[in-house]
Amino acid sequence: MSRLVQRDCAGFSGEYRAAVEKLTQQAWADEADEVARSGGLLDPRVRARLGRELRAIYEEVVSDPLPDDIQDALNRLEQSTKKQVRS
Repeated sequence: MSRLVQRDCAGFSGEYRAAVEKLTQQAWADEADEVARSGGLLDPRVRARLGRELRAIYEEVVSDPLPDDIQDALNRLEQSTKKQVRS
């Protein structure tokens, strides 16, 4: 598995990770094939397809709520920033 696929799938596990790996590998392979055929430039249709596929893959991750500890850290940061602005 390429480092790009490993990077793109780092946050997933189990069967979901396997599905993401398969789709990501296919997307990267399709992109590499198209780049080779086009002399290095991606056709707009290929870019649009890759965008749709990647959005579909990551849609669930983006819509998941943040873990409580991360949300708490963001809230503390926001409060700290507001205090600094007022000063």
